Amino acid sequence: MRKTYWIAPLVALLIFAVVYGQFRREQRTREQARTAQVQAERKAQADAEIEARRLAVVEAVRVQSQRQKERADREADARLQQQERQRALAACAQALHEQQTLTHQLAVLKKELTAEQAALAQLAATRRSALAEQVFLRQFLVQAEANVRALAAVIAKLPPPADSARLPNATPTPATKKP
Repeated sequence: MRKTYWIAPLVALLIFAVVYGQFRREQRTREQARTAQVQAERKAQADAEIEARRLAVVEAVRVQSQRQKERADREADARLQQQERQRALAACAQALHEQQTLTHQLAVLKKELTAEQAALAQLAATRRSALAEQVFLRQFLVQAEANVRALAAVIAKLPPPADSARLPNATPTPATKKP
């Protein structure tokens, strides 16, 4: 019986060792499978994370370039608006300068116009007086010629003076002329 005390626990130990070995192998395979699955999941997660980062970087670069384009467009628009404002201000200043120049020229021309109108009025007055004098002289000439004829007729009616031979400047009258 002494052998049974040794053999039965040894057999039980061997059976236990075999069962434990199988269980341990199965446990290791399950653990390896679970580890492989976890590693695969981690790798897939890391790959997905890397892909997400790559896509995020690509998207960030795209957004950054779009923002740069938008900023450049805004700056170009601002420059154009500033140039338009400067052109408008320059045009306004030029229009104001032209207005001042034209106002000054208008004032000078008004002064010249008043001076010319005064000179024109003076010339018109001089012309009217010259026309009046011309009319007067024509009438006077007609009257003087009429007086000369009347006096010549009166002289012709007068008897010739006896001293007519003695007068050096005596002009013979038509009545005293000898044929």
